[in-house]
Amino acid sequence: MKPKRIMIESAMYELKQDLKLYGKPLLLTAMVLVAMQLIFHELCPMKILLGIPCPGCGLTHACLDILTFHWKKAWNWNPAGFLWVPSILLLLWMRYIKQHRIKYVFVFFWFTVGMTLLNYVINFGNIIAEYKAL
Repeated sequence: MKPKRIMIESAMYELKQDLKLYGKPLLLTAMVLVAMQLIFHELCPMKILLGIPCPGCGLTHACLDILTFHWKKAWNWNPAGFLWVPSILLLLWMRYIKQHRIKYVFVFFWFTVGMTLLNYVINFGNIIAEYKAL
């Protein structure tokens, strides 16, 4: 097992490399999201263009509610949050703490994506009916 100091230095190196590689796209994404919120008062492109929520609508609220132990509220926002929180935590753990290559984590990640889309398809009729009623 590596000493803690070496593990921390190695994790910081990985983080710096990731920020160097993904920093500009993340900043651009943040700027686009801020612009969308200011112009349309909405973050979801699908909701802006089509008027219906996307499969990810409510995920941020759900994940924050899960992290603050508000299970019922999280479920009502988007049940897929219960898969996304462990998926993201596992990804971060494996990448920066354990420092293993994360190819196996992507299996769980794609399972989470699939379940998010399945949840959306199952609830799509309810979503359309709700928006037609408005």
